[in-house]
Amino acid sequence: MRLQLFLGLVAIAVGWIIYKCRQSRITPIHVLNPAYDYIVVGSGSAGAVLANRLSKDPSNSVLLLEAGRECPSLADVPVAPAFLLQTESDWSYKTEPQHACCSIFKDKAMRWPSGKCFGGTSSINYMAYCRGNRHDYDDWAKKGCTGWSYRDVLPYFIKSENNLNEKNRKSGYHGTQGELYVSDVNTTLGSAVFVAAAKELNYPVIDVNGKKQLGVTETHQATVYRGHRWSTARAFLDPVQSRSNLHIADNAHVHRVIIENGRAVGVEMERGGKVIVVKAKKEVILSAGAIGSPQILLLSGIGPKAHLDSLGIPVVADLPVGENLQDHTFVFVDYYTNVTLGHSIETLESIETQLKYSLLGQGPLTMTGLAEGIGFFRTKWQQDNSADIQLHMLWILIGHTKKVDSRMVYNINPESWKPMEKAHEGKLGFSVMVTLLRPRSRGVLQLRSKDPRDQPIIDPKYFSAERDIDVYEEDGATSKVREGQY
Repeated sequence: MRLQLFLGLVAIAVGWIIYKCRQSRITPIHVLNPAYDYIVVGSGSAGAVLANRLSKDPSNSVLLLEAGRECPSLADVPVAPAFLLQTESDWSYKTEPQHACCSIFKDKAMRWPSGKCFGGTSSINYMAYCRGNRHDYDDWAKKGCTGWSYRDVLPYFIKSENNLNEKNRKSGYHGTQGELYVSDVNTTLGSAVFVAAAKELNYPVIDVNGKKQLGVTETHQATVYRGHRWSTARAFLDPVQSRSNLHIADNAHVHRVIIENGRAVGVEMERGGKVIVVKAKKEVILSAGAIGSPQILLLSGIGPKAHLDSLGIPVVADLPVGENLQDHTFVFVDYYTNVTLGHSIETLESIETQLKYSLLGQGPLTMTGLAEGIGFFRTKWQQDNSADIQLHMLWILIGHTKKVDSRMVYNINPESWKPMEKAHEGKLGFSVMVTLLRPRSRGVLQLRSKDPRDQPIIDPKYFSAERDIDVYEEDGATSKVREGQY
């Protein structure tokens, strides 16, 4: 037994060395120039791409600022996103207490994960590749966002993508030469059962990023390459970080945009314990995420006048920044089975599994977290031909993931968690996450203070609109919502 354990540990160590040797990492710059043509704030799903594209022109000088640092190596393992939450790679945002739901959470407040590392949330998320719905892009264009119709943005999705599914590569909706690898990921029996059930109900099998989005996907695609997470940092920054006109800075927390005579001319940031200013000759581009960008705008004096006045922040522009906050709520519905649809925790932890992943980039550890089956559906409340409900099938019962302290990661009250653990004890099954795609409820994001280090006030006001409960009612998940379990 001891010999077997020793040989297993040696094999894992050898595999890990091989894995580390083929990894590339971003080397941040230490000394910044006084000014650059472009300053990009945030290195996530948008910022990494912008830095790549802007620096392709050697006449442009580009500074990319990231408040965090390099993600740990664990981030590259597709099955491990939950282990990255509530770490230094996560901003660890938390909402205000909610009145209509969230009783299972401590103080009725939900955690909102957000990447604080190179690649942003693309480095800590569950990697599902889904571009959104064409109707949303077209609606933005109709409302005045010129250049944002689906026809306008599709070429850019195709340009950035390298899809490894042969059928998708020939569909006209996917790219084959881009930096962002997209591939079919390892799935379990649960995914096949999910698709078979959908077919029995006459739902079409579709490519969620193809011509139509209503239906279920037979192949779960994710930003994974050769068994490893392919974040925007890996795709768009690693290959170009040696460009002399691109500087990438870590540990750079931007406090505000400096605005003079109505024009953004630089940023004020904290780095290495010092507050410094870097000027922008052409543009400052905010790509700090759905929370970070509005927070920086508010700190810069761009936002509702009454709110800024209450904090003593000089008003540069009286605009509704932070209003109209929307979030997708979800409800877990559990089902018991007489067979195992996925992998046991013991299988994931086995020496064989870890060795297979370390040496070959294969096996159960290449699965993207717990979710695999995905479907988009339209209820009677949705007027156009787009989905308002999304289903994620998880190959395990929520509450069985004891190796990840879900209570801490998701801010769940232990007393609320115990009944679920007890109910699932000794049982097999799976969970379906029912997600509301088009909430009517509207929340708000505000500054807690004018100190940039303080997390903002995030109040999504879940279920403040009765229509959101009506949609769940048609989907059959209302009882849990009305009981305030989620």
